[in-house]
Amino acid sequence: EELNTIISEDPFYANEVATYEIIEFQPTKTTPFLKDFVL
Repeated sequence: EELNTIISEDPFYANEVATYEIIEFQPTKTTPFLKDFVL
């Protein structure tokens, strides 16, 4: 929901220059280097 609000305020989206598709995924493999970025 919060992400949709941010997108709706994007000038590219508002002027129909860009569209966005939000894809939720669960990371199954990562490296310890990235552990702070993965929820």
